[in-house]
Amino acid sequence: TGASATTDQCTPGVITIGSATPTGQTTASVTYTPTAPLTANYLNIYANGASWKTNVGTGSPVSITGLSANTNYYFSVIACVSTNGRNYCGGTSSNSNTITTDQVNPGTPSAVGGTATSQNNATITWTSGSPATQSGFYITTTPATITTTVTPGSATSGGISNLTCGTTYTASVQAYVTTNGRTYYSGTGTSGSFTTSACISAPSTASAGNLTIAQLAGWPEVNVAITQANSSVSGYAVVLNGLTIDTGTSNVTAATSLPNFSSLTCPKNYTANVYAYTIDTSLNGATSATCSGVNLPSPGNKKCSPATTITVPVNYCTQGFFQN
Repeated sequence: TGASATTDQCTPGVITIGSATPTGQTTASVTYTPTAPLTANYLNIYANGASWKTNVGTGSPVSITGLSANTNYYFSVIACVSTNGRNYCGGTSSNSNTITTDQVNPGTPSAVGGTATSQNNATITWTSGSPATQSGFYITTTPATITTTVTPGSATSGGISNLTCGTTYTASVQAYVTTNGRTYYSGTGTSGSFTTSACISAPSTASAGNLTIAQLAGWPEVNVAITQANSSVSGYAVVLNGLTIDTGTSNVTAATSLPNFSSLTCPKNYTANVYAYTIDTSLNGATSATCSGVNLPSPGNKKCSPATTITVPVNYCTQGFFQN
């Protein structure tokens, strides 16, 4: 009897193309549906109308590699069968949708510099690297790592806050690009060191000898003038009979009124609590706990010493005039 033989497989049907999706900077995937005859055992892939990969295994989706970043592509697929040493390919599918592969990594920022602008803040500057494909930047300081995001990608400087006063930092800048739901990073550019402004402490004491408190004539009230004589602090707060006198941030004479005398006693003694304070902008407008009970007219950014108690005599006489 003669040997039996099997004829060649039928040519596969034309594939129904599905959708193309970028999966990276150099990769994509394409879905498809085969049509009868279902004889294919490999695929040929076309990208932008030209042959891209041949003899690709069957199965949907198809993974495509070797593409270029940030490039537009559309794909078509041909189903083929290898049988008895011969190859048969069906028709070419229609084209898929057009995709854009992921953007290339941005270049590393250079010329990174840092300048402290206060006790707790600094400005960081840089020059964008090449290629300048970034969506934004990350600024990071060390020690005590603090990271801030700066956008848009065209930015060349950014502020960073919550630093510690009187501390030396270095800053690094890294560019990033977000594309097709993925993020890619540059290398890191690093600055030289910069130091935030010195810390400011509350004065240890308020010396009564640093103030001159004098009675000024007036009716029906008495004015008390406070002269600050010590420029080593920012100012003094004098709490006198429930009223607070703030000498301000320079050597000044400030006056306030005392209520009418409750008796004809002459002199009438008032007790004053004196607080020295410093200005610390790192408080960002808040009131230091050391000043919380002082009731300063403008309490923000002030750190107070403990109180020093002094006696202020105010003379009143029945003749209708005041004496110092």
